[in-house]
Amino acid sequence: MDLLNEWNDRLLNCYVKPTVKQDQLFLFCEELLKNSDRHIELPIGSKLERVKLGSPLIFGTPSYWIYQGHCHHTEFQNEYKKRVSKRSLREEVLFCMLGGFGIPAEVAIKYYLIIKEHKFIHAPSIKFDDIYSILKAPIELNERAIRYRFPKQKSLRISQALNLLGSIDLSGLSHYESRDILTKLPGVGLKTASWVIRNHFDSNDVAIIDIHLERAAKHAGFFKETWTPSKDYKKMETAFLSFSNIAKLKASVLDLLIWNQMRNFSSFKFQQ
Repeated sequence: MDLLNEWNDRLLNCYVKPTVKQDQLFLFCEELLKNSDRHIELPIGSKLERVKLGSPLIFGTPSYWIYQGHCHHTEFQNEYKKRVSKRSLREEVLFCMLGGFGIPAEVAIKYYLIIKEHKFIHAPSIKFDDIYSILKAPIELNERAIRYRFPKQKSLRISQALNLLGSIDLSGLSHYESRDILTKLPGVGLKTASWVIRNHFDSNDVAIIDIHLERAAKHAGFFKETWTPSKDYKKMETAFLSFSNIAKLKASVLDLLIWNQMRNFSSFKFQQ
């Protein structure tokens, strides 16, 4: 049964407009509350499983993310558009490799901007020492001296990846095929490659499974507790993209919303 056919599509569709009236929000919330005991079916592993919607008023339920996504759709769509890359593929790979793995976004952005100022980033061959000389030096952020984690290891992988990137041609390939090719670069796994594809091609065909999305999806019930990105990335991606499709939200908007809320409430204890 397609649950969305039973929902009032007029209420759902109104949230993609630039302005959302307050009374529409109340009606939408009321509609989700009425369906809080209902279930949706998602491909979790090798079979479809029923996931309870829950209340839109309880942080972290599937219904909560659907409601938040439509309430803030325009806000996060605009924020996402700012993030959609106007960078070259080389610059995008550099940017995404600097982030993740416990590196705060603000720190990665600052180091990226410093590296980008140097002309060597556009040279045919990039030297390890050029990257390392920047990453080993502290930066000032919010009046604090911040150092990049594992600068030698990351400098080696970035220089190797960017030098190999010149031999890669993604023209005519699907976003999935392009991602698989990028994972052959040193230091680029499925998450980093997905991030590059998302930003560079404005793609909603892939998911960026980070710790924030993983934690939220496991609580909401559409990731298995035993799943890990290192072993089950594509299963997690399939489940998340299916949920975003059911929610009538772009994957890019939904995962940015979840990332933003979860990182701001990292110590939050989910209500059982």
